[in-house]
Amino acid sequence: MKKCSDILKIFILILVISLPSFSTDSYIPSLPHMVEDLNTTQPLIQLTLSFYMIGFAISMLTCGSLSDRFGRRPILLFGLSLFLIASFACVFAQNVWFLIIARFFQALGGCCGIVLGRTIVRDSFEKKDQVKVLTYMATGMAISPAIAPIIGGVLQTYFGWRSSFVLLILLSALILALVYFKIEETNKNLNPKATHFVALFKNYKEILSNRTYLGYTLTISFAWCAYFSFISSSSFIFQDIIGVSSVIYGVIFALVSIGYIFGTIMARKLSAKYHLNYVLSFATLICFLSSLMLITFALFNYVSVLAILPPIIVLMFGIGIIFPLTQVGMMDLFPKMLGIASGLFFFIEIMFGVFAGYLSGSFKSENQIPMATVIFISSTFLIVFYYLLIMKKKNV
Repeated sequence: MKKCSDILKIFILILVISLPSFSTDSYIPSLPHMVEDLNTTQPLIQLTLSFYMIGFAISMLTCGSLSDRFGRRPILLFGLSLFLIASFACVFAQNVWFLIIARFFQALGGCCGIVLGRTIVRDSFEKKDQVKVLTYMATGMAISPAIAPIIGGVLQTYFGWRSSFVLLILLSALILALVYFKIEETNKNLNPKATHFVALFKNYKEILSNRTYLGYTLTISFAWCAYFSFISSSSFIFQDIIGVSSVIYGVIFALVSIGYIFGTIMARKLSAKYHLNYVLSFATLICFLSSLMLITFALFNYVSVLAILPPIIVLMFGIGIIFPLTQVGMMDLFPKMLGIASGLFFFIEIMFGVFAGYLSGSFKSENQIPMATVIFISSTFLIVFYYLLIMKKKNV
């Protein structure tokens, strides 16, 4: 890798792929205040999250094929511009429905960076460098959920909930400028048929018929199920059931993020010495064993920080290995349909996670059993499907 230009490109791409999660995590501390300020209800405010995820999923599915047809750079610039405009709309929203619609368009625009950021890596770097770059990006992304709620809480305390969206305006404007001036077009083989419906259907059919692609997709999807189940349930468990303060919960969340970060670092080191698929098999085993420990403590009604936090940190360590390596494995399968393959890959991942989060949050309990159950089932499917679709092949 070239030192200066590549380091700057990696930094910009980290900002691009971190923006969507930061835009949600930074305003979560303000949700109760938004209910009062917008004269609405908690379920309606929560739709700002739900519609964001819908926009997220649509963006994942469509931006890949659009970038195959028109190029990475114009689609990324358009998406960031749409995010910037939608952020202005959020700041000036006077009712919850206007905010819900604005959040949908925020996701529709900004979330294309998650697919295109990684696709640009595949276009720009040799395979031996892709694992390093993607793990750097995964490590950078892991910092966002650790710091965004803290920043959002401070902004809420001193300036109110709209200030979080003002910050998003400033960040997205900066990222848009960096992309415009520093990121060149990387798709050298535009595909005019990439956006044709019949061609898309045939491409999706071809992609999903690939056993290895399906294996990597289900692996990251079930890992995301476990990850998202914790994210959606942990605040309730630690603060309302166990009774820790919001400050202590922030520390707990940071420790969990550190486990994930170490996983991404280990992915880079192990993949340099061992075959990618063997490293992934190690990670799936880690996830399964940690989830088994988590649900065992839950079933014996051990409800405490020590009964939940250590297994979750180990789980996140395994997930930190799985996320970047499954992406590397997937991206090497369809170099001529990379945008479409990446979009479908992340679309399936997101929808799996949304469903898992819904399940873990649908059952009220006095302990961590609902969350632990979803995580254990997800980790069981994770290791089973990885073995059947990837490791069972003669050549890994």
